[in-house]
Amino acid sequence: MRILKWLVFLVIFSFILILSLIYQFAQLADNVFPGSTPERPSKAFSPDYSSWYSYNNALFSVDFPLLPQQFSQVFTDPISGEKRDYEIVSAERIEGTLFIVTLIKPLRKSLYSDSALIDGLISDMVKNSPDNNLSSREESQFLGHSSTTFAIQSPEQHSITRAVVLSPYLIALSVLGEAENVHREEFDHFVGSFRWKALEKNEEPAPAAPPSVTFLDLDTNSGKLQGQSVAIRGFLYSREGQWILASEPNLRSCCVDTPHLHHGRVAVEFLIPPEWSPSAASAYQLVGRLERGTGDRWRLVEAKLEETNRLNEGTTYLLAGFGIAGTLFFGYSLLWGRRIC
Repeated sequence: MRILKWLVFLVIFSFILILSLIYQFAQLADNVFPGSTPERPSKAFSPDYSSWYSYNNALFSVDFPLLPQQFSQVFTDPISGEKRDYEIVSAERIEGTLFIVTLIKPLRKSLYSDSALIDGLISDMVKNSPDNNLSSREESQFLGHSSTTFAIQSPEQHSITRAVVLSPYLIALSVLGEAENVHREEFDHFVGSFRWKALEKNEEPAPAAPPSVTFLDLDTNSGKLQGQSVAIRGFLYSREGQWILASEPNLRSCCVDTPHLHHGRVAVEFLIPPEWSPSAASAYQLVGRLERGTGDRWRLVEAKLEETNRLNEGTTYLLAGFGIAGTLFFGYSLLWGRRIC
């Protein structure tokens, strides 16, 4: 009888122990096994803007999440044939999110209104991918001008852009990346930090100086230079009624006794002021648009002589005049001294 009581007690104890183990195992599963934990509220997005980089150039200032890169290019519209100058400043995070400021300036005066330019920009950005979809668009005032803020979505990426025309530029400020990495709060801070300096000074921005190129650049960067406005320095010659810019200050002759210029590969199309006659021994800097000719030849279209060249030439003549006068005075002093002696 005593043994039976102990067996009953042992069975009850074992049953309680098994229930306890099952309960503990269930608790462990809730904490370890994937999919078994209840959903927790997501952490609110709270960016730290104190670490953002303040970018500043001659035209504008803006805050980026990290140090940006700057580059430019010339794009030709395949339909209208109009050439546009793109100035781009962008910063990319490690996960691929891009913060971009784009300045678009037609190289010739555009005939479109501000709203038409913005509509064209939106259309071009949507057409970049067949999966793109214009998900939202809103009009607002930005820096005292009408602007458009629009969002484009696709399965791969999401973008938010604010576009505004601040003559002579069409400006786009964009945040682009995967949907979970593009936040409206950051976009608003990015756009809100943008300052257009010409508005603060109440004046139009001074046009950016064209990039200086060399004759070596004509060989190494021929594709990039096509159609660009540049400044190039060389020696001017007039041959058969045509102005030519050369890299050397001397004429050379070939085996057929035909005078030609060594590396005189740039034909210059511009009007020389009638009162000015260039010296073949002096280098001059010209500004114009480079167009590719036949072979290795180039044309500098709508070229103009920079004022500094005329100033330098005048200064040279002035110094030469002082030198001659000084020499004559010194010689006269020597002769006068000998007479006194």
